[in-house]
Amino acid sequence: MLILSSLLLALPCVIPQDQILTTSGSKLLGKLTTISKAEVQFENAAEEAQTLSAAEVIALHPQIRSELMLRADSFLAAGDFQNAVNTFELASSEVGADWLAPLASLRHGESLLAWAVIDGTRAAEAKSTLEQWLTQWPDHFWSSRARIALAQAQAATGDADGATAALQALADEAFNENLGEAVLYRATMARCRIYHNDGQAQIAESRIKDLISKLERKVDTRETPSGLASLFSEISDEARTLLGDSLLQKGGFSAARTYWESVLRNKRAGASSKASAKIGLALEAIDKGELRKAQLLLAGIIATLPNQSPAMAHALFVMGQVSSKNGDTPTPGSTYWNELIDSHPGSPWAVQARQALGN
Repeated sequence: MLILSSLLLALPCVIPQDQILTTSGSKLLGKLTTISKAEVQFENAAEEAQTLSAAEVIALHPQIRSELMLRADSFLAAGDFQNAVNTFELASSEVGADWLAPLASLRHGESLLAWAVIDGTRAAEAKSTLEQWLTQWPDHFWSSRARIALAQAQAATGDADGATAALQALADEAFNENLGEAVLYRATMARCRIYHNDGQAQIAESRIKDLISKLERKVDTRETPSGLASLFSEISDEARTLLGDSLLQKGGFSAARTYWESVLRNKRAGASSKASAKIGLALEAIDKGELRKAQLLLAGIIATLPNQSPAMAHALFVMGQVSSKNGDTPTPGSTYWNELIDSHPGSPWAVQARQALGN
């Protein structure tokens, strides 16, 4: 026993490390020390001080050791917004790394925003919480993330014009002050979504097309670092899905069908936008009474799309609808709705599935 204990003590201790995702595509490990919107400082494994400009960083993933933070994330993933909000607020008062309080407070605001998607009365509280965050940490690395969330909360309270203006200001600041293209295009994407959600389909369509065109050129340019190219591909795929929704909003199925079919042929389009295009075609088939065609389109998505994709939740909900319309054959609609609730409990589609089930 003594020998075994000595051997265990001699083994190197694996210390959890913070992760820094860079525009070059590399993932750096170490201990975050200073985080601002101008630069990120950290210590590497050799305890050497390193500094990156914020423009070189796509995302920071601190190693979470706080039990309260981990519990809050679990609540949020399960769609338990009340407990998530309360627990993130408690975590923001914990003593820990310098990044803990701003991250917990930001997640508090973001969880309120997620709740507001389901319960619009929470939007004002989300807005107030995020405003307080920016007052306390205006120059933090996560300030751009907080400003995007604040604009979304502002739009949810009914001030879409103020929200889009705030996002344009952030995009301009990102360009003029070299905050990085990650900030620039995330803000631009959020602005497009607010136009769409506000029913401004014509403006949304124009802005989204322009965004997709710019991002595709960026991805095709050799000078674009691999990490940024990957991010731009993700944003452009999100934009393709939103463009289909805006075309549907503007002109109905006849206006959107040709676009959805083009997405399915587009080699640039990712799995998520192609799945959303198939969902759109399935909805059109349902509208025409072609239920079997709709089921086949949706079955292909459910069988092949990664479960964590947001489009999967939508596909499961619509499959439940069409199966119910088709006499619960070959599979009861409730089966898909229950699967949706189990696998995506915090999704707005899960809320609709619970309503469809009478829960």
